[in-house]
This record gives sequence, C-alpha cells and structure tokens, in this order.
Amino acid sequence: MSKATWNGRVSKKMADTNSMYYTYGRFKTLIKQRLDKYKLQCEKAQEAFHEHMKKALVIMDMENITNMINNLIKNHQHQLRLELKR
Repeated sequence: MSKATWNGRVSKKMADTNSMYYTYGRFKTLIKQRLDKYKLQCEKAQEAFHEHMKKALVIMDMENITNMINNLIKNHQHQLRLELKR
C-alpha cells in the first residue's frame, strides 16, 4: 500500500488560516511576531485573572462555586433530555 502524499498548492484562505508562509510568501518573522503578540496577550489575561482572584471575597470557596455551577448545568440538561424525549 503506498502512502498518499499531497503536493498541491492550497487556497489563499487556507494558507492564511494555517499560516503557511512558505506557500504565499509569508515571512517567518511576521509569524513569530504574531505568536509573540498572542503570548503577551495571554500573559496579560492570566495576570488580570490572578488579580481578580486576589480581590475576590475569601468567604466564597471557588470549589463550592464550581460544584454549584456543575450541579445547576446537570439539572438543566436532565430537564432538557426529558423534554426532548416527549
């Protein structure tokens, strides 16, 4: 059995979506700059999240809150399943 190899050019939209710089002239430096930009945005978002968590009330335990949210979601899903069975 032979391996199927793909040797065609891709559409511009596909190349743009997958950052195929070698197909449509994108330079590696531009892709690296974009990657660095996204890493910086991610770090800023994580810092903002940690600051928010520090300011949150100590009384509320996050584990209890997540359990309450999960139970609420499960209850609504059960009701939805019952309605769909009708």
